Amino acid sequence: MIFQSIGSQFRAPDMWRHLTAHASRDSSTKLTHTLEATFGGKAFLYQNGRSALAAALTQIALDHPGASVAVNGYSCFVVQEAVHAAGLTPVFLDIDPNALHFSGDTLAKALTENTDIKAVVVQNTLGIPCDIETIERITTKRNICLIEDLAHSAGLRYGDGRAAGSVGAFVILSFGRDKLLDTVSGGALIVRQSTDTSKLPQHELLAPLGTRLRDRLYPFFTWIARMLYPIKVGGVLLRGLLWTKLISRSASGSINPSYTMPAWQAECALYRLKELDHDIGRRKALQEIYQERLPSLIVADTPVRVSIMVKDRAAVLRALRAHHYYLDDIWYDSPIGPRRLYPSVAFPESRCPHAVYAAEHIINLPTHVSVDKTTARHIAQIIAEEEA
Repeated sequence: MIFQSIGSQFRAPDMWRHLTAHASRDSSTKLTHTLEATFGGKAFLYQNGRSALAAALTQIALDHPGASVAVNGYSCFVVQEAVHAAGLTPVFLDIDPNALHFSGDTLAKALTENTDIKAVVVQNTLGIPCDIETIERITTKRNICLIEDLAHSAGLRYGDGRAAGSVGAFVILSFGRDKLLDTVSGGALIVRQSTDTSKLPQHELLAPLGTRLRDRLYPFFTWIARMLYPIKVGGVLLRGLLWTKLISRSASGSINPSYTMPAWQAECALYRLKELDHDIGRRKALQEIYQERLPSLIVADTPVRVSIMVKDRAAVLRALRAHHYYLDDIWYDSPIGPRRLYPSVAFPESRCPHAVYAAEHIINLPTHVSVDKTTARHIAQIIAEEEA
């Protein structure tokens, strides 16, 4: 059985490493210094990526209270949540259907129509590099803050060869579930511009013990659930874990820039960073298989998840489930995902038709550590037959 999520990036050795990780404060210091050396700025650790983004946006709000922030119209709920947490207003920009990200032209038009926009967040959706050259040129000319959200693109490069995270005034990292740097939760902010960081929210506190234990135990619980799935017990266990809140749903965590990343989790993040290039190389071998066998369906092949657009998503997912491939966890099943939170977002569907279409037709193909080349070929074969 192959799952898209449910802790699938944690095989037994990874699960035990996470469960038994221990470290001193030196691990947090080492991670901070590593990020500073990598991205060229001053780094701060947070409980999660959304809190790091909210902290960066709070800096914008100090100079421009009540301003607007341009964000991708195909994104996660927590992005707009972080904008609101900083007291700012999100402006959703429709995507280029071939990049799942807004274009420079779309940004330029939005800035002309809305002079209250004082910051732009680029997210390189699913690791697909955005048109950073044009976006950078526009934001520089108009003196608008550029924020790079690397939740999907840590370790990757833009089309012009520059590393993701080497352009913006602020860089956000997420160590959340299913990301390239997966430690279940955790985040970082790197301030790359000259700014008074003393105004950042203080972040020396640890999240409540229950939250930290849940993050610690997530790979263990989900590993057991995956192992028990073939005998019908795993699904029951997962539902029980969710009901008792021993594991949380995606995007359910809170935003609190006062909470820092625990030292043991920083140690896990250092390990993920050390293995990142190797992991990306392994994933690229799977990309090539999907690209070779599904060329007409590929939106873009990236190491995080390979994105395809299909005619009848429900039918394709049913065919995959019949072979025990559970790929229903989609980034994103609504323009601002997950779907259960979408009704609370005032999303302008009429202005973002490409985002709406993508949310209805996209499937993300897995490249995580539990997928090998034989599995990737089989997944591609099933999809090709269903779409024929």
